Amino acid sequence: MKLQLEQSGKRIARLILNEISKKREYIMNLLKKTAICLAASSMLVAPVAASATQAVEAARAVSTVDGENELEGSSGWIIMALAAVGIIVAIVVLTGDDDDDSPTSP
Repeated sequence: MKLQLEQSGKRIARLILNEISKKREYIMNLLKKTAICLAASSMLVAPVAASATQAVEAARAVSTVDGENELEGSSGWIIMALAAVGIIVAIVVLTGDDDDDSPTSP
């Protein structure tokens, strides 16, 4: 009887340690994905911020001209498209499939 209690106690301890290990792995995967998303976001935001500062500096140096044409266009839609793509990528990475299909045996 005592031997059976010891074996069942060890089995329960292994199950608990297995669950803790799974949770730790899930948290580490989540942190890894968060770091990747932050890196991707910074790669998207850095050029946009640099172009914005150049535009502000250029606007200070240039005087207004009457009858100016607008053939150069606007890059605002490009910035919004890049931001939307970054948000979509972040959502996909963070909500990805984290199912661990490895078999477990008691």
